[in-house]
Amino acid sequence: MSDIASVDAATDHGVRSGPEVIAALGKDLMYQLSTAGQELFHSNMLYWLATNAPDASAAIWELFGLETPDAAFREYQKVDLYVKSAERHLFLENKVMALPDAEQLARYSERLEKQGFGDNAQWILLTLIPPVFETSRVGSGRWRCVTYRELLPALQETINALEGSDRDVVTRYAEMVANLVDLAAVYDPQRDVNSPFWLEATLQESLEKSRLASVVKKLQMTRCAEGIRERLNAAGERADGARVDAGMSTRSKAGIVQHFIEYKSGRVTRQLGWQLEGRQLRLVGIIGDKEWKRIDPSQRGQILEDENEGYFSFDDGFEEFGELLEPYSGKRDWLQYGEQFRYRYSTVKEETTWSELIELLTGASERAYRQVAQAGQQLPH
Repeated sequence: MSDIASVDAATDHGVRSGPEVIAALGKDLMYQLSTAGQELFHSNMLYWLATNAPDASAAIWELFGLETPDAAFREYQKVDLYVKSAERHLFLENKVMALPDAEQLARYSERLEKQGFGDNAQWILLTLIPPVFETSRVGSGRWRCVTYRELLPALQETINALEGSDRDVVTRYAEMVANLVDLAAVYDPQRDVNSPFWLEATLQESLEKSRLASVVKKLQMTRCAEGIRERLNAAGERADGARVDAGMSTRSKAGIVQHFIEYKSGRVTRQLGWQLEGRQLRLVGIIGDKEWKRIDPSQRGQILEDENEGYFSFDDGFEEFGELLEPYSGKRDWLQYGEQFRYRYSTVKEETTWSELIELLTGASERAYRQVAQAGQQLPH
């Protein structure tokens, strides 16, 4: 399908089903090739357009706030793409398979600003999955988010201005991007918050086979984190900014959403919170970097429990969510990840909806805030 506008319209009106989009990307040679390079593949396409078709791709650079490019550089001081025109500079960080990282963006812009790039530069986060943070609050506030959905019309204008085999290749690329945009839209929890959060087995298998599972899981966990953060901040300003994080486990290949709150315990810093990995909802305590080596491993969980009495039990504070949780059936008192991370967990039932899950996890965050506030030692951020 070469008409990108019609692809985008199909997404908005729900014409294309999830299985259709999965099948299209699974069979798309360009998409399968792109998974080897991930973000670099997409940055290379923009680099080629900047260096070989700057006039034809003018709509893209206008979208990014740049005049016609006269030079471009890949991996410029770790930034995915640096493009300059006669008057301005563009620094672009690209996220397709990976999630946006606020600390990474802040590091990049801080370093480059020290080199004299500032008001005469555009700082663009180009992403398939919008971030859980506000880009305008990152670093000195120069970053701006542009989504791949917003890029599609500019890609179509570029296609219309190209000729021959170049036009064919960029058309194929734009079709792939449109399918990725559709995939993100179809499996976005905001589309139907009353649908089950857990991907049923045949869908998960289909996504894995097409090399799409990580995109969908990261998207869904990001949306879940956004929903929790919005509810927490709506109830009042949070000292930690309600920093709910999302991602994917490299170990279990499951989606992750988590919220940890730092607090002082005497002279050391510890963390308290929760983590959802797959269907495991964990109540977590984290021993500080400067103290764990001094504490016997068998005592680390007990130390966290002694100063946070009752926190690690699902019997206290989860009564209204009892129908959503299956209790831990194992015999171990504490489970762990690494040397510092101690937890107990219950399993979230597969039929739990996104709406119910967000309420459950918001409640888990509120519970963690109350526990830390009791000690009066939460650290400001």
